[in-house]
Amino acid sequence: MITTTLNIALLLSAFLHSDDSIERKEQQEKPNILFIAVDDLKPILGCYGDSLIKTPNIDRLASLGTVFQNTYCQQAISGATRASLLTGLRPDKTQVYDLVTQIRDINPNVVTLPGYFKNEGYVTAAIGKIFHPTNVVKEDGKHSWSIPHTEAKEYLAEAYGYPALGFYQHPDTKWKVEKYRMEAKRKGLKDAEVTKYILSHIKPSIECVDVPDNAYADGAVTLKAKEQLQILTKAGKPFFLAVGYHKPHLPFVAPKKYWDLYDRQFIPIAKYQKHAKNSPEFAYHRCGELKKYTDIPEFCTFTDQSLHTGLDLEKQKELIHGYYACISYLDAQVGELLATLESLGTLDNTIIVLWGDHG
Repeated sequence: MITTTLNIALLLSAFLHSDDSIERKEQQEKPNILFIAVDDLKPILGCYGDSLIKTPNIDRLASLGTVFQNTYCQQAISGATRASLLTGLRPDKTQVYDLVTQIRDINPNVVTLPGYFKNEGYVTAAIGKIFHPTNVVKEDGKHSWSIPHTEAKEYLAEAYGYPALGFYQHPDTKWKVEKYRMEAKRKGLKDAEVTKYILSHIKPSIECVDVPDNAYADGAVTLKAKEQLQILTKAGKPFFLAVGYHKPHLPFVAPKKYWDLYDRQFIPIAKYQKHAKNSPEFAYHRCGELKKYTDIPEFCTFTDQSLHTGLDLEKQKELIHGYYACISYLDAQVGELLATLESLGTLDNTIIVLWGDHG
């Protein structure tokens, strides 16, 4: 099931209506739920008709269920649309339009989607990015989860160490990050200022390095999720497991083997690269996030007269190549989760929802 619809809570709750007197055995027969959240995923998938992308696992999942062809995010920013989807409330009700407003400051007693399942006797657990972390306290804590929300840092590949700035494994990037960190310290900058100083000097938009999947966060999330699936299955109670992936959000970093799936010469870019005649500037994207990456200005032309970002065509191809690589990296993680459910014999008794917060 692939969706970004607001009605997930209603769709899933249809499986839960039961008499209060049902026995534990019947409780165990309730379907489990695997809730896969993906950051910045466009419908660039084989099941949506894209012939270039390599997404065999997501396509397989699509063939087992329903592909929603006409769904929309509630607000085109991560925190706001996640707040909307996970509460079943429109942004006008949540009043979350940004990455700062706390969900419970406006609606202190709101029942979240995982909180609903928790109240219905499900064991609820979360790994990775589900809510936007700046819009909730401790990923909504006991309100939503039976088992405390967790990242999966302990599952990162030990041989490669923690990714620099949370993203990068390339040795040159790691070296430069430490170089600028020491520079900042010598200047007497405080911790928050140190990070800002580093990011102003080194923050690549892409990375292609020959490393295992769990050298990056999403591979580690998968390993943790597989272990959690095994634990929850053995416990014998119905569960709601939310697994949140960070890719294909910028920066476009993924192991080299996923980049190798694509030939850059065939990467599509927009044929028309200028503003349409007499069109309003409001119609064009400011590329605010992309411009924060330190390798982008080198390939861009900015003017005072236009919001247009004149990005070098080869850099456009490189970025899109990276986005495709990240989607295939994500697809491999989904495949691991499906294989784990199969090995546990619970695939047929698990509702799987794959959704993207916005594209």
